[in-house]
Amino acid sequence: MTRTMSASGEATRPGAADLEHRRLGAKALLRWLDRLIPSLTERWIDEIRRRGHIGPPESEALVERFAQVQVGLLPYMLGPRREQVQQLWDRAAE
Repeated sequence: MTRTMSASGEATRPGAADLEHRRLGAKALLRWLDRLIPSLTERWIDEIRRRGHIGPPESEALVERFAQVQVGLLPYMLGPRREQVQQLWDRAAE
C-alpha cells in the first residue's frame, strides 16, 4: 500500500476516498492486465528456467507455449466466465 506524508512529516495511509478514486474499473483492469501478459509470461518462463524445470532443450518451446497459454487465461479469470476458466486453470496447473 502506498503511504503519503502528512503536514507534520509522518507517513500516513491514504483514506478510503483516495483509494476509491484510484480504483480501476473492470475494463481498465483488463486492459492493464492484457498489457502485462507478455512480461508476465517472460517472468514465468525465467522462473521455470531458474528452477531447472524445463528439461531437455527440445522441451523449451513446449514450456514457453504452456506459459503463454496459462498466463493468457488470467484476464478471463476476472470476467463472467471465471468458473469455467478456473477449471481449465486448475487442470493445467496439476
